[in-house]
Amino acid sequence: MISNNLITYPNKSIKYSMNKINQNGFRGVVVVDKNYKLKGFLSDGDLRKFILKNENLNSSINNIYKKECFSLYKNDLFKINIDELISKYYLIPVINKNHKVLDIITIDNYKSFFNHKKKSQYSGLIFAGGKGLRMGAISKVIPKPLLMVNDIPLIEINYKYLKFFKIQDIYLSLNYKKEMIKSYFKEKSLDAKYLIEKKPLGTAGPLGLINESDISKGIICLNCDNIFEADLKKIIKFHENNKNDFTIVTTIYETNVPYGVLNTNDNKLISIGEKPNLRNEINTGLYIINKKLLKFIKAKKSLNMNNFIELLLAKNIQIGTYKIKFDQFRDYGTSSKLNLA
Repeated sequence: MISNNLITYPNKSIKYSMNKINQNGFRGVVVVDKNYKLKGFLSDGDLRKFILKNENLNSSINNIYKKECFSLYKNDLFKINIDELISKYYLIPVINKNHKVLDIITIDNYKSFFNHKKKSQYSGLIFAGGKGLRMGAISKVIPKPLLMVNDIPLIEINYKYLKFFKIQDIYLSLNYKKEMIKSYFKEKSLDAKYLIEKKPLGTAGPLGLINESDISKGIICLNCDNIFEADLKKIIKFHENNKNDFTIVTTIYETNVPYGVLNTNDNKLISIGEKPNLRNEINTGLYIINKKLLKFIKAKKSLNMNNFIELLLAKNIQIGTYKIKFDQFRDYGTSSKLNLA
């Protein structure tokens, strides 16, 4: 719920808008239309300049306020350094793709966007123990989880993503350069529980280090080198409504074959196609796993996620898939992809 003291409207008077600024104490107000679409920003400085030239406080602010206003899309909140931004801007509107204002960030409330009082029944696990061999030489100095996208480490983006959707209990599986990652979290005052792999446990093995009794409903797992913009709340709802024990988040990946493709039989041409597009449903590395499945993972034993899924299929465990748009998923698992960030 947006505080009424943080907004005004283009047709409102200077006097009305001045009262809003005096009440909120943030030296400005966000300007919206009747449907809460973002129109701009009115600062106390804008008002002072006008009043020096014109004493009519009943004039509309329509020709006074700035038609541009710094704002953030809802899905970008966990990908930016909010601490730096909030010290630069008085108020930061949070908008959707239609520029409707959903909320307004202030110095008083910005931490609440990630530290919710109402706690999810799911825990989170970020797999961050790998050596990052696909990253090349840079991972010999800096562990992959601490490599930056828009000046924020991959692991912090994923941490904030989980926090944004009320996942408060977050585990990090660590092995390679674990002390560097732990030091970063301590420096940033980011609360997490560490699962230390004394030897590499694969992409599912770290789950065996979690005590089932510490988990309420299940665990949301993700690889630290992927970034998501998908609505985790909707994925959890899908998982529960379909009574899945395991849900894999997927997307469609298109590959263009740059050659003519032949269909042959016994060395005879049947047909020919020109540079087709192949569409495959791929695993994004985001999973929801019910707590009862932890019993199938042996503690301190290496296990890859694909092998774990095959084991569950053999036991007739219900596994569902939830498809997201391709632009809601980013893979930064190689140095070339990271350089494009």
